[in-house]
Amino acid sequence: MRYYLHRTDGAVFAVDSDLWLAVLELAIANGWKPGGTQPLGSETDEREPMQYAEPASQRIARDDARELASGARRGLPSVPEIELPLEDRPFGGSRTLDLIRRAALGDLGSEVDARGAIEILSGPPRSDAVTLLDFLEQGGFTLETAP
Repeated sequence: MRYYLHRTDGAVFAVDSDLWLAVLELAIANGWKPGGTQPLGSETDEREPMQYAEPASQRIARDDARELASGARRGLPSVPEIELPLEDRPFGGSRTLDLIRRAALGDLGSEVDARGAIEILSGPPRSDAVTLLDFLEQGGFTLETAP
């Protein structure tokens, strides 16, 4: 599945959902403390404020996007340019959401195992991750399911 990141300057970035989750986990493992998401406009429904893992028309602020990129970049040296075999490691949306919630509370310590994310980002996806981080460093965005 593809997610679409819409910046306020009109730029749109399409990202594979697994690549997105892997970048989030890599950032968490390297010190990113999520600031929380906001619903678009005047929506008042009860949304998960730490929902970064799945698109729901939520806004991620500029500083948070930059911190996310910075955390993931700190972890990039651990991601090899050759593709690693995928092992049966914990990975996925619910795990990522749990890690995000715990990171926001400062409740992680050094226990985050990002090996699953590193495996997913290894090889050709590594350059896609770098391009995503470049996009994130340019500012805040809205996470959507459509271009």
